[in-house]
Amino acid sequence: MIPFVKPVGGESAYLGQREKRFNFSPPSKVNYHKYLEMIKVDPSEFTCNYKPWKYQLEPNSSCNLSCTMCAVSEWKTQKRAPDLSLDQFHTVIRENECLLELNLCPLGEPLMRGDDYFEMGKFARSQEIWTRTVTNATLLAVNENYKKMAAVGFNEIVISIDSFDDAEYASIRRGSNLSKVLSNVELFHNHFVEQSISIPTKLNAVLTTSNKDSLYKIIQGGVDLGFTNISITVDSFNWGIESFSKNNVYDQLDVNALSAVSSDWGKQGINVGYVLTTNRFLHKSPDLHQKCSWPFSSMYIGSDLRYPPCCHVGDPDVFEILPPQASSKDVCSPLEVWFSSSYDQFRRSHFSSGNLPDVCKACYVDQ
Repeated sequence: MIPFVKPVGGESAYLGQREKRFNFSPPSKVNYHKYLEMIKVDPSEFTCNYKPWKYQLEPNSSCNLSCTMCAVSEWKTQKRAPDLSLDQFHTVIRENECLLELNLCPLGEPLMRGDDYFEMGKFARSQEIWTRTVTNATLLAVNENYKKMAAVGFNEIVISIDSFDDAEYASIRRGSNLSKVLSNVELFHNHFVEQSISIPTKLNAVLTTSNKDSLYKIIQGGVDLGFTNISITVDSFNWGIESFSKNNVYDQLDVNALSAVSSDWGKQGINVGYVLTTNRFLHKSPDLHQKCSWPFSSMYIGSDLRYPPCCHVGDPDVFEILPPQASSKDVCSPLEVWFSSSYDQFRRSHFSSGNLPDVCKACYVDQ
C-alpha cells in the first residue's frame, strides 16, 4: 500500500495538539466523538448532528504565479475574489468552537495577503487549533515575511517546489525563479535554527507530465535544502476542469516503487509520503470510511465566503455548495451552509443511492 503523507512531527505531535484543543474548548471533543459515531452508521441512518471539525479557509484568493497544474492559470487575472477581512476571519473561527484543524491557505499564495494573514494564524494558534499553511516561497524574503511566518507558530508549513532543475521548474511554476526560492527557503530554515525553533516545514511536489521522471532528484534536492518531511502529490488535481486531467500521471506510476522510495528514505530519517485521491474512494460501498471525507468532516471556505466542495476544486465558479435558499443574506456563515439542505444533498450524493457530482467522479473508482 502506498505510504500516505504524515503530519510534521508525526502522529504523536498531531494528536497531542488535538488533545490541547479538546482541553481548550471541551465542546470540540464532544463534537468530534459525535462525528466518529455517525460515520459508523449505515448511510440510510446518517444525519449530520455535528459541526465540521476541519476548515480550509482562504485569507485571499490570488496568486503571483501561473502554474501549469493550477486552476489560477485559467483565471483572466490572478485574483478571483476580494480578500477575507480580519474581522470576517475572527467571526468564522469564533462561530465554530468545535474546530480542530485549520488549513489557512488559498487557491493562490497567502503571503500576498499581508500582515493580516499572520494575525489570522496567530489567532488560530492561540485557540490551540492545529494550523497548517502552504506557500510557494517566492515572497518569504519580502518585508521579512520569513520572520513573521516563523513567529506565528504554524504546526505545519508546506513549501511547494516541483523541481530542482532550473528550466523544468520555470516551465511549471511560471513567473517564479528557482534560485530565488531556494535562497528564500535557506533563509527561512536558518532563521528557525537561529531562534532555536523546531522547523515545521514540509516540501510538497506535484508530479505531472512535466516532472514525473524527477522524483528522486526532487527528494534529494529537498533533503539537501534541509527538509526532513516531503510529500509527493502523485495525482495532479483537475480542479473540476477536464482540461487539467492531461497533467495527471497517477496511472503511469509504480506503487511498489513509490513505497520502496519511501522506505529507503525513512531509514535515513526522512519522512516521504504521497498524496493520492484519484480512483481512491468507493461510491457504491455502504461504508462511510470508504467515501471522500470532505462532505462529512470538512469545509472549504473561499475568501468571499463561498463554498466549493473541497481543495481539489477550490473555485466556487466551477462548483459551489449554495447557501440556504431561505436566507436573505448576501453571504452566509459556514455553519449556516453546513447544516443547509444543499449541503445535506451534497453529502448524500456520495452514498450509493445518490448522484455523484461530476467534479467528484475522478476521486471514485465506481462512479
